[in-house]
Amino acid sequence: MAGVKLTNDFGKAVLERFTSTTPTRSIFKKFKIGSGTTGPTVTDTDLGSPVPVGREVIDGCDVITGWTASSGLVLAVEGTIYKTSTGAIDMTKTSAGVSNVNMYKTASATYDFTSKELNVWFYIIDATALAKFAVSNCIELRWGSDASNYYSWTKDYSDLSVGWNRFQGLTSATATTVGTPVLTACDYIYVSMTTAIATSVFTEGDIIVDDIKQLDSDDYFIDEVSGYPLVDMDTLQVTHRSYISSTQSNGYSISETGLFNEDGTPLLGTRSVFSSISKDENDEFIFIFKNRLRINETTS
Repeated sequence: MAGVKLTNDFGKAVLERFTSTTPTRSIFKKFKIGSGTTGPTVTDTDLGSPVPVGREVIDGCDVITGWTASSGLVLAVEGTIYKTSTGAIDMTKTSAGVSNVNMYKTASATYDFTSKELNVWFYIIDATALAKFAVSNCIELRWGSDASNYYSWTKDYSDLSVGWNRFQGLTSATATTVGTPVLTACDYIYVSMTTAIATSVFTEGDIIVDDIKQLDSDDYFIDEVSGYPLVDMDTLQVTHRSYISSTQSNGYSISETGLFNEDGTPLLGTRSVFSSISKDENDEFIFIFKNRLRINETTS
């Protein structure tokens, strides 16, 4: 591993639990994984870029059934370039007469968006395709009750890059609200893109959307494996262990993990950064932290 650090919050929690009869800080027994690459420091309070372990799928984008495309947009299933499952949705702008195209759908179920965030993967094949997007508000995402009542988030050209773009942290608090969407009953999803000039078109494979989902804070945590932590009183060592299954966190590059406690705002105790690994359905991960208390003898 490229680096492992115990944090200041770990030290504070240990000292409090050693010295207080009514400690307020809980023990460390939950894990996160992430894609951050900056080295760990003792002042870290979270991972560099946490990725979800769980998710509430709105649309897996494996089929185009139920999706409606605007004039000038052709939808197709992309079976080669995708983030999760078996495919993604290809958005091909074929019309040179409009600058904005969109697709929308009523989901098969309603979702409670309270205290949750929308996440969407958006793929741009190369710099030529990227250069076609408008400078401002070139991507818009909507999530809500219907076409007249929804939450809206936009992205500018400067927010985009070639390859997979992860649109995350899209909450009702950060959205522009149109009409009166029902926060506890959302089922209308909409994705649009706008080119700088109407004559710009895309070819199949240029623009791809995948894995539309919503997350809550618990979706970023995984419980420690049953039977852990293991405490070795002879070596003064504690071993923590987590397990990421073949169905969890697929489509993400994993390059860090951390051990957290169960406070209302969980404290990060240990953070590790390592060489990035692309996670898919063929992978299972096991992470192990071993923390040891060292006592130095002194003589006078």
